[in-house]
Amino acid sequence: MLRYHIASGTASLLCREWGEGEPLVLLHGNGEDSLYFERQFDLFSRYFRVIAVDSRGHGGSPRGQMPLTLSRMAEDLKEFMDEIHKTDTKLFVQLTAGMGRSWA
Repeated sequence: MLRYHIASGTASLLCREWGEGEPLVLLHGNGEDSLYFERQFDLFSRYFRVIAVDSRGHGGSPRGQMPLTLSRMAEDLKEFMDEIHKTDTKLFVQLTAGMGRSWA
């Protein structure tokens, strides 16, 4: 596993990465962190370059000095995607309500 931080505004986002190939970004819901997907890392990394991100104020990503809003977290995701230079990336998202998963 590769572990690194990407700067976003006044915070840095913790990223964990496994595997090679087409990127698959795992996004956890509020109140969780990227380890929510721990049981899927090995399976997904057989087929994808898996990148799990701790959202601002969650897990290993500090809150920073900006207000913690959904808009700011969306901007963090945009900055993250710009940083990894991928526009055609698969996203696997844990919905905040915890009622399902989504592929984008």
